[in-house]
Amino acid sequence: MIDADGQWLTGRDVEEVGARVRGHNADSLGLCLVGTDQFTSAQWAVLRTQVLTLRVRWPEATLHGHNEFSSKLCPGFSVPAWTSGNFASLRDYLCKRIP
Repeated sequence: MIDADGQWLTGRDVEEVGARVRGHNADSLGLCLVGTDQFTSAQWAVLRTQVLTLRVRWPEATLHGHNEFSSKLCPGFSVPAWTSGNFASLRDYLCKRIP
């Protein structure tokens, strides 16, 4: 979980099965941004770092938003748009200040 100030808060260990998306929990990891659809620069930076770090360990893994598997808003932005932009902050989803 990535707090609004960019603090990385650890939940389950990567070896533990999560409870995110039915049918995909045994073979996936979850990253969570605190917020709905506006995220701070710090959150975007930590998210990018975490994803790139995980890609070193699992280079064949694909990246998806929760909203691609269920009728959820999260992460509140298009993950394919974010990945195609080289993991740069998405301007329309950038919070101007820490809430």
